[in-house]
Amino acid sequence: MFGWFKKKTWESPVGAWDNLDIITKRKNGGVDLLIVTARQLDSSPQTIDVLERKFRNYCQYVKSSDFANEFGPPSVERVRIGISSDWEVPDEVMQHLVAINEEEQTPAELALFYQYPTE
Repeated sequence: MFGWFKKKTWESPVGAWDNLDIITKRKNGGVDLLIVTARQLDSSPQTIDVLERKFRNYCQYVKSSDFANEFGPPSVERVRIGISSDWEVPDEVMQHLVAINEEEQTPAELALFYQYPTE
């Protein structure tokens, strides 16, 4: 009835859970997979759910033969899965991702980038 009064719907701060945002090859031969935040992350159930599903997707990709075929065998020394954010990421969110990384036994370091390094 009133077009100006619309209930705001929740939007994912990290986009679709089933998309890889950015994959970069570093000059030293390493590989970074980045989850890019479009706005500040919070610890709401909706945000945690989409971030967890997206992060698990990244973990599964790193462990896949497709990843190894394109980038070589993954290792914690060569591969980083990172959150790229212009805003501070809550500790509880990062601790949740650390637990998932350990559970998934992902051969990748978990990183947080407030400014992605150019080298």
